[in-house]
Amino acid sequence: MKYLTHYTKLNTLLNYILDENKLLLNNISKTNDPFEYTKRLSSVGGSKDYGRKVTSKALRMISDIIEKNIRVGCFVSESVVESNDFTNLKSIVNAPMWAYYGDNHNGAAIVFDKELLIKSCENLINYEWAIHSDSITYNEYLQFLNKHPNNLYLDDVDIDSDISIAESIFKRANKFWFNKDPKWSFEEEYRIMIFTESENQSKIDLSNCIKAIVLGNKVSDFFINAIEKSLKPMGIKCLRISFDYSLNMIVGKVA
Repeated sequence: MKYLTHYTKLNTLLNYILDENKLLLNNISKTNDPFEYTKRLSSVGGSKDYGRKVTSKALRMISDIIEKNIRVGCFVSESVVESNDFTNLKSIVNAPMWAYYGDNHNGAAIVFDKELLIKSCENLINYEWAIHSDSITYNEYLQFLNKHPNNLYLDDVDIDSDISIAESIFKRANKFWFNKDPKWSFEEEYRIMIFTESENQSKIDLSNCIKAIVLGNKVSDFFINAIEKSLKPMGIKCLRISFDYSLNMIVGKVA
């Protein structure tokens, strides 16, 4: 079994993820890396000069599709393949991730079954090409873009079709949305990206996907005990972070 980990705030965990048993996919235009998507990075090309009218229309359509229809889920990759109690997972002792996304240890890290999570995402899509999942590659991102300047090749698309343009974007996904600057390498990110046509497709059904929830060191005993009690009937492990005398982060079972 392979795992993926997602860091979140306690409020999000309790009031949305566990309450609804769903995980909201974010719009790719709202990711935290400013170089990952801005309108100025969108570009088109082709084997001939298509003229300003056509290229301007294509650029508008690209922006609309990216802003409205492309959703992503961001997770931490896990190198451990099998775990009986999840305490040996490396993805749940990522100090910068606890600081940035785990609300400075007031939040939680959710461990998912990778295969089941991706399958649940596949159930959301309407087209076979409309999902792309892979680990992020960390490189000099802007230099990479300069080598691959066009994220839409007009010879290959129907300029009047949103679906045609979206399919072309997904075919080139690895070149643009699965590469980040090395400064973000602490995230060890695994990304799932899908094309959606309605709000109903923006939430992943988490039935059987969650295997463990790890609570931060600053989460109160009141919440820890309540969460553990609610997770037990579902067979989901509840763990918590603590620190040893050398300030090494360790994962243990809830007492």
